[in-house]
Amino acid sequence: MDVAKAASFFVGTILIGFTCVTAAGVVVLINNMFARWWKPVQLLSYPWTDQGTYAEPVQTPADPAKPN
Repeated sequence: MDVAKAASFFVGTILIGFTCVTAAGVVVLINNMFARWWKPVQLLSYPWTDQGTYAEPVQTPADPAKPN
């Protein structure tokens, strides 16, 4: 690999990186512009997250928010 090919590869890599960053920014911008008209997409749904806590709350003497 000579210097010209290495320079072309380096510049191409930088330009592809800038393109990916710009495309991600455009996607975020468009998402923020139209977010009020569509519902959020939920890819994974875990039913146990809607049930609240996993354990009962414990009353400790150091907790001033709970009465003794």
